[in-house]
Amino acid sequence: MSKLLFSFFLLFFTIPSFGQKLNDELRNELISMKTIDQSHRIQIDSLRTRFGNESKQMDSLWRIIHEVDSLNTIRLIQIIEEFGWPGRSLVGDDGTRAAFLLLQHADQHPTAQVMYLPMVIDAADRGELNWMYVAYLIDRVRLYKEDKGQVYGTQLQLNKDTNLWEAFRLEDPENVDARRAEVGLFPLQQYLDMYNK
Repeated sequence: MSKLLFSFFLLFFTIPSFGQKLNDELRNELISMKTIDQSHRIQIDSLRTRFGNESKQMDSLWRIIHEVDSLNTIRLIQIIEEFGWPGRSLVGDDGTRAAFLLLQHADQHPTAQVMYLPMVIDAADRGELNWMYVAYLIDRVRLYKEDKGQVYGTQLQLNKDTNLWEAFRLEDPENVDARRAEVGLFPLQQYLDMYNK
C-alpha cells in the first residue's frame, strides 16, 4: 500500500494498537469531545447557504462553536499535562485523531497550538500520530500565530469572487505537491476539488 493510501486509510479508519492496553476512558472522552465539536461545525455549510455568511444565524453558530472550542481546549490542556500527547498507544488511532482535531480548533487559546506543536511533531516521529495531521497544525500555526505563509496548503479560504475554496498565502507553491506527498497528503488540486464539490 502506498504511503498516500496508507495515510488516507489512517485518516478515516481505526487500526487497533497491539501490545499495549488502551486507556478506554480517556479515548472515549476525547471522541465524545470531538463529536460535540463536529456536531456544530456540520451546520456551517447549510446555514451559510440558507442565510449567508454575514447572517445572525451564522454569528450565533460561531459563538457556540467558539464556546465549545474554548471548553474543549481547557480540557485538552489538562489531558496533555497529565498524560503527554495522547497518542495511538494510549488512546488508539481514533482517540489521537480526536485529540489532534481539538488542538487544531484551539484557535481561541493564545498559545496552545504553538506550545504543543513540538510535542505533536515528536509524537508523529515516534509513530504515535500520523504526520498528515502535523502538516495541518504546522500550516495553522504559521498562518495564524506566526504570520507566515503555509507550507502544505491545508488551510483554505473561500474566494468571494469565484465562490471556490483556495489555499492562501502558500510558500513555494511550485513544490507544494512534493511536500504534501512527503507527509501523505493528496496533491493540492485534488484536495481543492474535494472541497469545491
